[in-house]
Amino acid sequence: MESGDPRLEEALNWTSTLHAWNLDDSARAELLALAETYARRCGADTPSALSTLIFNIYHDHALVRAALDTEHSDHIQAWHFIGQEIVNWLYAHDYYPQDALMLNEFSPDICAYEELGRKLGQFNFKSRLFCYVHKITETCTSEWLRSHAALKRGGSGVTSARQRRDATQAAPRWTACYLSQPAGPDSQLQWEEVLDGGDTPTAVEVEQRSLVEHIARTIDAMDSDPEYRLISDVWRDLLLERANITALAQQLDIPAKVLFNIKSRIVRRVAPVMLQWRQGA
Repeated sequence: MESGDPRLEEALNWTSTLHAWNLDDSARAELLALAETYARRCGADTPSALSTLIFNIYHDHALVRAALDTEHSDHIQAWHFIGQEIVNWLYAHDYYPQDALMLNEFSPDICAYEELGRKLGQFNFKSRLFCYVHKITETCTSEWLRSHAALKRGGSGVTSARQRRDATQAAPRWTACYLSQPAGPDSQLQWEEVLDGGDTPTAVEVEQRSLVEHIARTIDAMDSDPEYRLISDVWRDLLLERANITALAQQLDIPAKVLFNIKSRIVRRVAPVMLQWRQGA
């Protein structure tokens, strides 16, 4: 694609007319410059490819720019959108919340989020951003399923929702941790159950020892989690205060299943710390 290629002008004119865009001279010049850059990068040179490229840049470039710039005022919102699109793909393909995906650093949603953090700068606008997010999520999920089936990384060997439903014997409760938990006594994961029996330590006893400090450090280490900000806000309520999850969710104006999911995610990460503390207590 040569500088000032008239095919770009033609593609922009056709696309803006088709979609009734009202571009001023400044917006038009910026869109042409971006289209020229990305057309050269991805090798787009046909009228159809150039029109698609321009359409995608028009809709997604501002979002990508915000996501790549940590100082941008919309940086957090951009990554919230990306995280939500990851979850949307998992929901649409029956992995989230039904399947027994592990809530650790290898879980597909976390891996996809981190992979996009590494690869978003390579996005060339040949597709819409949400399609790019979905493709990476699909790849990360496929990798997780292969490793899960091979019993790697602590996997339970159950590779799909169908196989889990058809299994003659359910996986041990703490072998697998679900991405999302429906509200109900049978599915709510209680952090106290991680302990090997015995009396459950109260919040007072926890404060008297060093456990809460170890847990706090573990929570800090979860900063790559898409819900890290929410986790930081609620982990004390969920673990130490034993808050009513449904009531807390109402206060936060979020679905209760999100907090069940958050509690599951936290428990999975702090379980080793709790066991180590108990053994040393």
